[in-house]
Amino acid sequence: MALWPYARRLNETYNNCTNDALHGYVVDLMNEIANIVGFQYKLYLSPDGKYGSVTNSSANGMIGEVYEGRADFAVADITVTDERAKYVEFTQPFIDYNPLAVLLHKDYAQHIKSFAELAASDLPYGTYRGGRAHRAFNKSDDPVIKRMYSHMESNPDNMYATFGDVLYKLANGMRYGFITVSTTAEYWSGIYCNLTYVVDPNGYFPNVYAIAMPKGSVYISKFNDAIRQLKNQGELDRIKAKNWQNFCNNNNEAINISANTWMKYCVKNDHEFGNVEINRLHKIKLEYLERYLVWKLN
Repeated sequence: MALWPYARRLNETYNNCTNDALHGYVVDLMNEIANIVGFQYKLYLSPDGKYGSVTNSSANGMIGEVYEGRADFAVADITVTDERAKYVEFTQPFIDYNPLAVLLHKDYAQHIKSFAELAASDLPYGTYRGGRAHRAFNKSDDPVIKRMYSHMESNPDNMYATFGDVLYKLANGMRYGFITVSTTAEYWSGIYCNLTYVVDPNGYFPNVYAIAMPKGSVYISKFNDAIRQLKNQGELDRIKAKNWQNFCNNNNEAINISANTWMKYCVKNDHEFGNVEINRLHKIKLEYLERYLVWKLN
């Protein structure tokens, strides 16, 4: 599993992974919706650890849990797609503009203001192999994107399987640009102050995130009303600001890479995050982030 701000498991000590309390954006969002609509819920993690791939006759992951009737709704950074909409019904989006961006070290960002400039540079770049960005690039007819996809296919060593590995290398000065969604790039560049991100002016591949529910659910209209209310009242912005804290804009909380201070993230499910060097550990909550949340009405 990758590291995301949408939900996280907080550990009570640096070396202890026993605290199973979940916190984060979608947890705060669901608490607000539950208060408005008036219901209680319990959660469980998607058994196969997937968002949801669909075929002509079935769906897995969170989408499959909802489609098969095991869950009443699923919420995470689930991208709304036409394929998934054949199996579930999506609410109003809670994040409605999330284009791709390139996350990179500030030392190499001076002349990178767009994907076209990245493609024309000698800076290595890539993304998750088989991930949403990789798939989107493969299907695009845009000449810049086609050129970038060809470059990535010709340089398989620039593709990564886990975000933790590439984040560690970027933070330690690797000459590389990692293509990911802008909210992820924004989150991590707000923690590691030697990182920055670039969103192309064209806003390539804007992702829309929404809650997945069974088709015809009686809760669809109630959830939609609640999401609109939260958006109109500025609560969605408040929840995002709470979970995307930018330490680098805070003069007394700037975090920089240091060769002298190490933190070992507690990692579960056989996915290595690795060692990350940071100053001022007390400014960061030790978090293991989980993104695959499925909810059951209680």
